[in-house]
Amino acid sequence: MRLPKPKKTTLSQSDYAYNYLTKKLKFQYLSSGAFASVYGKKDHKRVFKIGHIDDNYLEYVKLVGLRNKNPHLPTIYSVKLFKYEHDWGTETYYVIEMERLLPFDKVGRRKGLKEHKRYQQQLGIVYIQDMEDPMRSMKPSTRHGKQLQKVLDKALDEGSPDMHSGNIMWRKHGKSYQLVVTDPVA
Repeated sequence: MRLPKPKKTTLSQSDYAYNYLTKKLKFQYLSSGAFASVYGKKDHKRVFKIGHIDDNYLEYVKLVGLRNKNPHLPTIYSVKLFKYEHDWGTETYYVIEMERLLPFDKVGRRKGLKEHKRYQQQLGIVYIQDMEDPMRSMKPSTRHGKQLQKVLDKALDEGSPDMHSGNIMWRKHGKSYQLVVTDPVA
């Protein structure tokens, strides 16, 4: 996937979030990490993620692509880049519209661990004890597992591993949940 060229805007990143998302669209702040914040509406199936261009997340987005079919990768609907001129310099940021997922801890510890084990079996992931690089030591045997591993390997070539419960989420799928890797690199 190719990223669009940044468009000039009259809104800084914080103004875009406040004036456009919260005031105009009535979205609410949901959470944030070191480089980005997420906004959404209750019971809305999509969220907006806003972040700094210097984050490696955009490299992962390029690998994932728009509307991909792998159930373990997030569905991304649109990517916009903006350039805002401050008095002291240029700020470039992204706005990504993507599917709303459930935080890892919202499924419940027991159910989450049960689902995680089920996904290890479904994906055919066997963890080899490689403390140097545990993400590259997975040995998937299913088509989706192999595709996920290729994306993770390419993403790791671009950045540092950042796999933790905040970057792994769940997609509700009938009565069960699908594990989704949302942001594996920093």
